[in-house]
Amino acid sequence: MDHINLSQHSKNRKTYVTQLVDAGLLAMTIPDKPNDMRQRYVRTGKPTKS
Repeated sequence: MDHINLSQHSKNRKTYVTQLVDAGLLAMTIPDKPNDMRQRYVRTGKPTKS
């Protein structure tokens, strides 16, 4: 969220990040603990439709 200039507010995470995780475009680094304070997200390399 820092890269796209959004605050770390949970509403922003629900609105943007969760949709990208559900679509398979992002993956959690700690999937067993989604609310962990050390949680980060990485790109999956899944191609997007143009």
